[in-house]
Amino acid sequence: MRAGFGQFRQATPEYLRFAQQYGATDILLNTPDLPSYNGTWPLHDLVNLRRNVENYGMKLSALENVPTQFYDHIMLNGPKRDEQVDNM
Repeated sequence: MRAGFGQFRQATPEYLRFAQQYGATDILLNTPDLPSYNGTWPLHDLVNLRRNVENYGMKLSALENVPTQFYDHIMLNGPKRDEQVDNM
């Protein structure tokens, strides 16, 4: 079993230090506050997020949820449905 922290949107230094002091080995972020472009998060932003967590000796285990604008056409069978499916 690994101790993890979750349900936060940003991997701030304060949050990561607190999780580290608690003994957490894993981080889960809920709908991370990242810039989005055309319904996706840029890879370089995701890599930077992962590296930021790793700099505190922990693992970014999961990103829970994505912004609703990434999948609203999927849910409502809108005109951008196929594009959003491809982006998922």
